[in-house]
Amino acid sequence: MRKPMKISAIAILVASLSACAVGPDYQTPVKVADISIEAPYQQAELAQSWWQAFDDVALNKLIERALQENRTLAQARANVDRAYAVFRDANNDFLPKGTLDAGYQASENGTVSPADDGVITRGYSTGATLSWDL
Repeated sequence: MRKPMKISAIAILVASLSACAVGPDYQTPVKVADISIEAPYQQAELAQSWWQAFDDVALNKLIERALQENRTLAQARANVDRAYAVFRDANNDFLPKGTLDAGYQASENGTVSPADDGVITRGYSTGATLSWDL
């Protein structure tokens, strides 16, 4: 029982050590500082207008509108969040909507008459509303 474990442990050790060997064609990588760049960085021609390759008028209008209304990342994020909220709420349109209201009010000496001193007037109100847009 100990012999198979010893053999498997040796096999794992040999396999793991052989993975560390470097092939005969190994060459050290070129240092980044040694790479020569002849020309300065230039932006690709169509990097700013890649969607025009589709030649779609509707897409061009949508991109133009998006660029006008999203000047900053914060504006773009707010617009995406607003659109997502409208999209999520659209799923609730097929259900009826309802509200329940309840209120309580108490007041002391509601009139100027001295005979009404110490009189407490209480009022309760309740209501329910149910609407369903088809």
